[in-house]
Amino acid sequence: ILGDSAMTGVRTSHGDVEAAAVFAYVGLDPVTGFLSGVTPLDADGRVVTDAEGRTEHAGLCAAGNVRAGSSHRAGGALRDGSRAAAALDRWLADGIWRDA
Repeated sequence: ILGDSAMTGVRTSHGDVEAAAVFAYVGLDPVTGFLSGVTPLDADGRVVTDAEGRTEHAGLCAAGNVRAGSSHRAGGALRDGSRAAAALDRWLADGIWRDA
């Protein structure tokens, strides 16, 4: 990334390119190995959650590409994150992790 006090571009193997922003693509493979044995993972290593992103462990949510059933799209990750944040907010407010 180029620029002193603000981004002005990026340096690539083909030369410098003017740019005001950059989107960091981190891939589609979930990095969830550290959760093995902590919470259920599917066959692809993605975290199993309910529709709100909640795992079976109170206070542990998953969103985006690490969540089983993810759409693998930025909009889906935004939706997942919003749902998980709401679930965590409810849990912190009333102590209820999953509805009966």
